[in-house]
Amino acid sequence: MNETAKAALIEAYIAKRNDLRRFLAARFGNEDHAEDIVQDMFFRLQRGDFHQSIENPAAFLYKVAFNLARDHHRERQRRVARDCQWVDANIEKLGPDVISDTAPPEDAFDAKRRLARIISALSELPPRCRQVFVLHKLDGLTQAQVARRLDISRGMVEKHMTRALKHLLRIRNDGGVPS
Repeated sequence: MNETAKAALIEAYIAKRNDLRRFLAARFGNEDHAEDIVQDMFFRLQRGDFHQSIENPAAFLYKVAFNLARDHHRERQRRVARDCQWVDANIEKLGPDVISDTAPPEDAFDAKRRLARIISALSELPPRCRQVFVLHKLDGLTQAQVARRLDISRGMVEKHMTRALKHLLRIRNDGGVPS
């Protein structure tokens, strides 16, 4: 297409731009997408190398607008389907609810901060008291198992546990270890 015919087509585009946008918005129900498509049309018309003359520029513009809108719609559908496939492959669901293996970043940060405070508070305990607490609460041994392992009475295990828990509670109440 020669430059004169191309200029005539762009002139028709400028004259019909608002009508094309309204046509696309009414047809596909989205003003923003309509505006994107109309802008895309302009760039394609400027780059275009049309080999035949266009007898009815307005009809041609509406056909281009419709085809671009259809292409955008198909691409959006492919993107949504691809995203859904990714979600289905990478995220556990229970019915409509998503089950996450990972905590949100702010929850993970808070948990690490609380753990650091607890470790710090435990380091303030006497070694035997700390050892009893770790064996019972963190390693999951029963009080009887802790007593046998450390060769102390079960009553002594209870005293160490009471002391450790009171210390952690006192630290928590003072603002040192959040619950």
